[in-house]
Amino acid sequence: MIPAPTPAPARAPLTLPPRRRAAAARRFPVWTLLLAAAATAAYAVPGLSASLVFDRQQIAAGQAWRLLTGNLVHLSAAHWGVNVVALLLVGTVVEARRHRAVLGLYLVAALAVGGTVLLALPGIDRYGGLSGIVTAAIAAVLLDGVADDRPRRALWAVGLLLLVAKLGIEASSGTFLLVAVTGAPFTAVAPAHLAGATAAVAWWALSRGMAGVRTARSPAIIGHAP
Repeated sequence: MIPAPTPAPARAPLTLPPRRRAAAARRFPVWTLLLAAAATAAYAVPGLSASLVFDRQQIAAGQAWRLLTGNLVHLSAAHWGVNVVALLLVGTVVEARRHRAVLGLYLVAALAVGGTVLLALPGIDRYGGLSGIVTAAIAAVLLDGVADDRPRRALWAVGLLLLVAKLGIEASSGTFLLVAVTGAPFTAVAPAHLAGATAAVAWWALSRGMAGVRTARSPAIIGHAP
């Protein structure tokens, strides 16, 4: 008799080990993509921006969410395009490094921008734009680079100095590259960028401190021979 062929063993499903799945999830910029999608919807959906834009009178009437959602509203295609592309480029880097903390960065920056416009700029009745949050993301990337990338620390430090210089030029001269190049029909707000950068510094220091506390409290792993 000819023996029946042995059936091939069933293949195990192609799944990643838990650690690799967690690492892949950390690399996927979910919060950055959601923020960019929200800004795109605010620009593209008719009537939506009117319900989201920073409006001083509406905020005084109780619509406090506009302090945050005003950051999603853009006033021209160029305004929207430059801010969203910059967010995707820089925010993806931040989220790859700080997946758990990046949502906090976006929220703190958005609130800092809205609060600054509300309290420090009483002459501005309406405000919109992601540029303050983008500035916060840039500052976070540069701060992480200075702290963690020893071989290229000098380059990160130069980038940080250039950001400070940019903020200083904007504050002192009122000159903004986007407005100058595109002739956009609105006035840029230097304190909003400064508020985003300041929020990033506070977020960075706090998140670093909390990470250090968690590391100190983690139990040591003691190896032993079998």
